This record gives sequence, C-alpha cells and structure tokens, in this order.
Amino acid sequence: MKKILILVTVFVVVFSAYGANISVVLDPSNSEYRVGEIVKIKWIYTGISDVAKVKIVLFRLRTNESTCIIAKNVDITDGARGYSWIVPSTCVNPYTNATENLVGGRFKIRVRWQGISPAVYANTASFKIVGGRLHPMLRVPVLGLNPAELAVFMHGPGPIIINAAHIRKALEDKNIKTPVIVELYRGRQLIKTIGKFSPAVRGKRVFFASIPERFETELTPEQKEMLIKKGNCRIVIKTPEGKIISEVEVPVKSIEKGIKGKPIRR
Repeated sequence: MKKILILVTVFVVVFSAYGANISVVLDPSNSEYRVGEIVKIKWIYTGISDVAKVKIVLFRLRTNESTCIIAKNVDITDGARGYSWIVPSTCVNPYTNATENLVGGRFKIRVRWQGISPAVYANTASFKIVGGRLHPMLRVPVLGLNPAELAVFMHGPGPIIINAAHIRKALEDKNIKTPVIVELYRGRQLIKTIGKFSPAVRGKRVFFASIPERFETELTPEQKEMLIKKGNCRIVIKTPEGKIISEVEVPVKSIEKGIKGKPIRR
C-alpha cells in the first residue's frame, strides 16, 4: 500500500498533445528541500522524438506563474539520468526581471517540450524550499598564483584534479565527521561522481586519509563533450544525503596550461 501512495505523489498530472506524454519525478522525493541540496529532476516520455529539447521551469504555487527558468534546450533523452538542480535561495523572475526570495515558498517544477504548441508538459508534486544547511560551507582554499593549486586539467581519457589535498585539509580543519561525496559538474549538470570518502575519527581529530593527492577518472565520449562545451566546471563536495558542504569553480584547460580556481561565494 505504501508503494502505491509514493507513486501517486511523485508522478503527477501530464498535459499532452499529438499523442505525446511526459511524466516527471524528483529524486529524492520530499515535501521540502533545503537550500544547497542537490535534487535530480527526472522524466520519461512517449510519442516524442529523441532529438527534442525541453525547458525546466520553477513555478510558485501562490501565483501559478514561472518564477525562474532552471534550464532551457535540455536534451529530452537526459531525463533518464536526470538533470541535477542545486536548490537556490533566490532566482531572477523571467517576467519582472526582479530577484525573488524562494525560502519559505511552495513550488512545483515543470518539464515542457520546448517550441511546441499546444503545450506538452508535466509538473512535479508541490514542495517547500527551506533555508539553512546541514553543515556550514567550507572554503576550500585555492591559492592565488601558486602553480600547485587545486586545478582541473583535461588529459587523455578524462580530467585530472590535482592537489586534492586542499579538499582533505579543509574537511579535517572543519572537523567534518560525516562521509563526503566529491562530484564534478559542468554548469548545473553532473558529469561524474569522483568518489565517496569516509573520515577516520581519532578522539577529537578527523582524518580523511582516503582522499588522494590527485583524482584521475575516465569519462565516456558524451561526458567529455559535456565537460568541454557547457558552462564552468565545478567540484562539489556534499554529504550522502545531498547537502552541499562546499563547491569550487574552476575553468577547464588542457594539460599544458596551468589554471586558477575560485571558490564560489554563496
């Protein structure tokens, strides 16, 4: 009985035309999401070409109007793996151009087949955005012109993230006692999970000895294309529950060129 109830709350009303249908789900499926939490927007579709694009929009329930555009021109085939959305505290309203506060409001997310009339879209169940974080944000140091700084390089089968010791030191200095997940993003789209790392707690000290000096990972051709073409590269550090501890933005360069990273100010 419980499984049936979950499905009813997650897959909601679908608006269709031309025999086309879209259904959308949020993962995890909650009644509220915390600012900074990473949520996967997933969808399935029938009767629509695989070359179609979709637009993802956040709607405020009180006005039932678009509050902000999460993404446009997203490949409809991305629905299976999901679009990674980091819950914001504010956004710019596309109608008024004003910055709106989202904390405390109730919303739904709409995935719409882009450029089609009459509309083909689906809405999620409603949810509330709440403020605060599970942990205070870490400032992972990315040091000026030091060539030995935290950096991402494209090389061979995938990116190399050098000097991950900066991440390890920041976690240890802030005494983070929960396991952490390190992910690589391009813009707001998850490219790959680098790994999950657990601390060793010895008295009052925490050690993340499992985090290596450098991360090396392989990417599929699709992931490589995403890394090269879309937005800025970001290293996101979060808890297994999806709460962001830190995120660091760095440009992607070839292996021959050094780069500087810049902590995101939130």
